[in-house]
Amino acid sequence: EVEVVVTNVDVVVTDKKGNRITGLKPENFEIYEDGYLQKMSNFFEVKEMEVYAAAYDEKDRELRLPPDPLPVKSPQFRNKIIFYFDNWHLHPLNRNWSIKKIESFIRNNFSSEESSNQGMVVSLGQKLDIIQEFTSNQGQLLRAVEEVKRYSGQSLLRSRSKEDLRKELNRIVADTNYDSREKRFSSYENALSLARNYVEAEQNDLIYSLKSIHAFLDFLVGIEGKKILIYISDGLPLNPSEEVFSFLDQAFHRESSRIETLIYDSAPQFKELTARCNGNEISLYPINAQGLESMVLSADQEAGWNIYSRGSGMVKSGSRTKNEALQLMARDTGGLAILDTNDIESGLAKIEGDLQYYYSLGYVSPHREDGTYHSIEVKLVGAVSYTHLTLPTKRTV
Repeated sequence: EVEVVVTNVDVVVTDKKGNRITGLKPENFEIYEDGYLQKMSNFFEVKEMEVYAAAYDEKDRELRLPPDPLPVKSPQFRNKIIFYFDNWHLHPLNRNWSIKKIESFIRNNFSSEESSNQGMVVSLGQKLDIIQEFTSNQGQLLRAVEEVKRYSGQSLLRSRSKEDLRKELNRIVADTNYDSREKRFSSYENALSLARNYVEAEQNDLIYSLKSIHAFLDFLVGIEGKKILIYISDGLPLNPSEEVFSFLDQAFHRESSRIETLIYDSAPQFKELTARCNGNEISLYPINAQGLESMVLSADQEAGWNIYSRGSGMVKSGSRTKNEALQLMARDTGGLAILDTNDIESGLAKIEGDLQYYYSLGYVSPHREDGTYHSIEVKLVGAVSYTHLTLPTKRTV
């Protein structure tokens, strides 16, 4: 018995105005692994409820698309959409606000049991809970996202202790302006100790969220279909220390604190996460539920490094620094990051388009058994130069 492992890559093609381009054929695409052209083994196009699957022409030795769609959709063509609420990094008010928007998305995309989409609702709190298994039933999904509201706001509970550290750190900095040189050194040491405690708490929270996503990916292994994970949070830091240590160096006119940021660089962990997603054909669509950011200070906001506030007046804790990780998650898996907007409906509408109009290209990797990651690139060829190809710098095993 010979097992053939096919690597599939989903791509979206649009014109300059962002409109989806349909009707392209296998000969309009070239797929490369590590810069080398690969022979395409399978190809299909999804247009709303229809799927056009190419068949191998023995005479021409090429893949050819039939004029008619498949009569029945197989499980591999059903979209799997996961709504993943990270309550560890999500304020309850932001969560409930985002749920209202997601409910409209569910109503638009899960209209019947015959829907091309199946949804799942997941909530991360003190443990990872699958509130609703995969289903096309709109009512069940709406009840599941409503149930998420009943979960305690872990982010709110833990943020109180962090807020105390922030306030004390800001107080030390404010009081050192008139201190002697010797006392300033002592104040710096005290501030640095508080900063380290704060960063360690942030780092522990980040590791917990990333490990939980990895555990959930294990659950998705072997599930057929295009898989989209809509990750709802208030953002994740690529480096949880960068903001606070930079603040200290600026406040005390030093450069030594910033060196410690190298210890907390989490970019490799995020790269590992996106590599696993790509190996299991999962695209990440992160949403920063904090919405639009304003540079206007709220009336009760204290001076210090945490100076941003939401347009609604809610204080935001370093949200600008927490968007980079979400952007990386989306970019490296072919998804879309919905950031810095109170109009997340527009981003959700783009997700709908990605579900309804795309091409899937498959090939047999010559390195499928070497256990390492390889770069994949897809190019448009022929008379389609006016179009735009949306594809991440993907990695595959």
